[in-house]
Amino acid sequence: VSGTQNGARAVFKYAQHTGSSYIGMRYTPGTFSNQIEKRFMEPRLLIVSDPNLDAQPIKETALANVPVIAFCDTDAQLRFVDVAIPCNNKGKHSVALMWWFLAREVNRLRGSISRSETWSVIVDLFMYREPEEKDEVDEKVKKLTEATTDEKKAGEAIETPAGTLGGLELADEEQWPGVPVGAPAVPVSTGGVVAADPSSSWADGPEDAVTEPPVVSGGGWDAIPQAVVAPVIPPAVDEGKSELPAWADTPQ
Repeated sequence: VSGTQNGARAVFKYAQHTGSSYIGMRYTPGTFSNQIEKRFMEPRLLIVSDPNLDAQPIKETALANVPVIAFCDTDAQLRFVDVAIPCNNKGKHSVALMWWFLAREVNRLRGSISRSETWSVIVDLFMYREPEEKDEVDEKVKKLTEATTDEKKAGEAIETPAGTLGGLELADEEQWPGVPVGAPAVPVSTGGVVAADPSSSWADGPEDAVTEPPVVSGGGWDAIPQAVVAPVIPPAVDEGKSELPAWADTPQ
């Protein structure tokens, strides 16, 4: 039994882990002495959080000769109390810890858990929390989770496949001789003009072909020399003359 808000959570968890009955917060007079009461009980042992606040159930169990165990502070009334456990029965952490100790000891005496092993139930489950305090804890946990997620995303480096840069294939020295390694190997459009063969000489062209200096399409490593071949245009023929032009005597 616990008439305090801090102890109501603790007695509930104690009853849950030991299989006993509990009364939290308000105690209805006559529960242990009036048989016509709707929630009438006949306890074999009574455990209270504060003898000063739980004086009514202690008085009723005394009439039925039921032993009483109480968590007692320095100002506690020990009348009708058979076993007094000295502790701080005002603080919520202290009350929760004492009920947790008592529940663990009961389970050890029953043989449910071993004394050499740590009890899997944590003491935090026995503690009462205000709704505002619970919201603050949930908000802190949410912020911590978001911060951890952001740090994880920031720490993940974007992996780029070897030999690529931003989706472009980097130049290879074997495939592109003379091109700096690491430069994007993107084919350069020549604008429809056929590039000249680097191995051939400019003097290998037709004798009457007009050659001009090479045209450079851009600067940098992609500058490609190109030759522009002018078409051969025959001279105009005078229709009044019957003789053949001089260029017609040229051997074919």
